[in-house]
Amino acid sequence: MTLLSPALASLANAVFPASCALCGAESGDVRSLCGDCWREVGFLQPGGCVHCGRPLPGGLPEVDEPCEDCRVARPAWSRGTAVFRYDDTGRKIILSLKHGDRQDLLPMLAGWAARKADFLLREADIVAPIPLHWTRRLKRRTNQAADLCRHLVGGRTHRRLEYAPRLLVRTRSTGNQGGKDRPARIANVEGAFAPGSATAISGRRVLLVDDVMTTGATLNEAAKILRTHGAAGVDILVLALVMRDDAPYMGTPENGENDEAD
Repeated sequence: MTLLSPALASLANAVFPASCALCGAESGDVRSLCGDCWREVGFLQPGGCVHCGRPLPGGLPEVDEPCEDCRVARPAWSRGTAVFRYDDTGRKIILSLKHGDRQDLLPMLAGWAARKADFLLREADIVAPIPLHWTRRLKRRTNQAADLCRHLVGGRTHRRLEYAPRLLVRTRSTGNQGGKDRPARIANVEGAFAPGSATAISGRRVLLVDDVMTTGATLNEAAKILRTHGAAGVDILVLALVMRDDAPYMGTPENGENDEAD
């Protein structure tokens, strides 16, 4: 059966050509986008802020350099990266995954994330998602951040990583973060997380994963809990990153649906 698999795959692709995950046009690979959609994704280049991955002024390379936002309010995690901008196309991808039940996007997105965060995955001991409250989990049926973690760990063949979907639990429902400014977001998630599983945290390096980051309030609160319980280090990986120019969230409430909505 294994020997026939490539031939069967080729035959299936000839009869049912692979289509773009976003627009449905023929793409040549079931796990990729067509050329037009690919060019619309705002992929973030290597470098940027050491903490959040946002581009630095003048395109400065990443050399332990924080952006202005992370310099003013240093996060509880150490290093972080993101795959693409939360712009029109980025928003379409995230909302398709989060609210459109597009599980078929996960292999593609996990591949992108694994390449961008290889330096973090190589040093991590545990990969864990930002948890949903059980009421939100019941409504959605799945936690997309946990699904992404599972694909990331499953794709690592040269190093054993522990996938800990319940490393943290959300102790109360925090509602939607959309429409809240930075102070309101911080207050909304304060005390919302606790250790959730028997997985040892002390002395181990944790990579926290989420779909989108705006102010980082949710990730910061989760990272603080891990630090309090002795994590040797906490890094973060998100698929999409909201840019200051796209959403003036620092001082004023923003409009629309965005990250940290759980």
